Amino acid sequence: MRVNTAHATALYSEEPLIANIFFGLRPRGNSIREDHLKVLILWLNTTWGFLSILSERTETEGFWVELTKTKWRLIPVIDITSLNPNAIEQLIKVFEKYVDKQLKKIPEQFNLILVILNMRRVGSCLFGGCY
Repeated sequence: MRVNTAHATALYSEEPLIANIFFGLRPRGNSIREDHLKVLILWLNTTWGFLSILSERTETEGFWVELTKTKWRLIPVIDITSLNPNAIEQLIKVFEKYVDKQLKKIPEQFNLILVILNMRRVGSCLFGGCY
């Protein structure tokens, strides 16, 4: 994922997708419903979701970050199965409100350009010298 040009960290599609640049999820068994996945996607696109994703990233080059399946499994996420039905209903309303909206690039949404630059600077200082 290229952090400075991406518009979302998670997407929803009613149609099956095949891709080589992202991982797909689908409900498995009876405990996870499609509504649960919508709530998870909504959460992954919040500030807490984005920061959780960044916490497990592997920087590859510049603003490119790599997220392997192993890294995705380590990301702490909201426990969607423990939410009460009313909370799920309210979160689905938020999801539906924004599902067709064009999102700004992530740094513009969260005003993160300076945060990302500072994170890169701190990381550089920790691992071999400041620039």
